[in-house]
Amino acid sequence: IMNADGSNQKPVTSVTASGIACANPQWSSDGSMIVFQSNQKVDGSNVNGGTQNIWVVGADGTGLKALTAITAQGVTSGFPQWSF
Repeated sequence: IMNADGSNQKPVTSVTASGIACANPQWSSDGSMIVFQSNQKVDGSNVNGGTQNIWVVGADGTGLKALTAITAQGVTSGFPQWSF
C-alpha cells in the first residue's frame, strides 16, 4: 500500500520467490482488508504453488490467510471481490 502520490510504500505480503504473483487486489468497504489472487502455496510458504487461490490480508499486512485451497494444476480460483 502507499499514499496516492506513491510515497510511503509498505508491502502487505512477504512474497519474494521468483514466479510468485499477487494480482487483482480489492479493498474491503471499510478499508481494513485486501483480498487478492496469488499462486503462492496455500500453506503460506514462499513457494509457487502452481494454482491460483484467493487470499486475504489486513491492510497493515497482518493476518495473511488463504481463503481457497485449490491444488489441481492449471485451475484458477477466479477474480476475488467483496460483497457489499
